Amino acid sequence: MTIAAGFVHQKGVLLATESMMSAAEIAFYEKKIVPVPGRDYSALFAFCGDPKFCFGAIRQCEYRLNVHSGADRSNHEIVETIRKVWATEYKRGLPTSRTMGCAVIAAVWTRSTGMAEMYGSIDINFGEVPRGFQCIGAGEVPGNYVVGDDGFGPLTPQPIAVRTAISVVERSKWFNPAACGGNTVLINMG
Repeated sequence: MTIAAGFVHQKGVLLATESMMSAAEIAFYEKKIVPVPGRDYSALFAFCGDPKFCFGAIRQCEYRLNVHSGADRSNHEIVETIRKVWATEYKRGLPTSRTMGCAVIAAVWTRSTGMAEMYGSIDINFGEVPRGFQCIGAGEVPGNYVVGDDGFGPLTPQPIAVRTAISVVERSKWFNPAACGGNTVLINMG
């Protein structure tokens, strides 16, 4: 199941994960933050859940985003494409257990807006993250405990976001060692 978390702060969006993945009865270590570069945008996807399903859905997003050759797009246009692809891939995976617990958090930057914004999924739905913070996977409960009622946003200093992200991932590893482990990985987009 694992953990992925995202935080909005003064300088952009910070994504955090640990590196343990599992497939069936086997655990292994791999990156869970996937960069998706494009001509007029850049995106980072952090995911939890079935790696095969999540990597496939992210690659479909990349394909659909990169077939565009027109004018520069806004964050909203990029996110709308991601939303449609995520919903299609999620429906395609239903009713199998492959999509159970699969979720993504995306940091999206476009040349036209010049700033990074954070979006995330809950089941089939993909959209804006209202609190400026989202924690998905097995670390959702400890992550929400660490953050509490505090939200994150454009006024949050980057060092606070970094310290909180490390705390969320490390507590998740302690809270659920069978589902979370390996190295802690942080990537900032700003």
